[in-house]
Amino acid sequence: MSRKSHALDLHPIYNQGDKIDAALENALEEAEKANARELEIICDKGSGQLKKRPFASLTTKIFGNDTTV
Repeated sequence: MSRKSHALDLHPIYNQGDKIDAALENALEEAEKANARELEIICDKGSGQLKKRPFASLTTKIFGNDTTV
C-alpha cells in the first residue's frame, strides 16, 4: 500500500464557506481511504483569512465544540 500525501487546494472555492467544509470533509475521507500519511491544505499566502475556516472545522472535529484547547 502506498503512503502518499494528498492535497486540497482551497483557492477555487475561497469565498464559498459551505463548499470549503464539504471539500475538507471529502479530502479527509479520501486521504483516509488511500492510507495517506498527510493531507496538505493549500491556503492563501496573504493575511491568513482563507485558512481560518478549515482550521476551525478541524479543531471542532478533533476537540469538539470546546475551542479553548
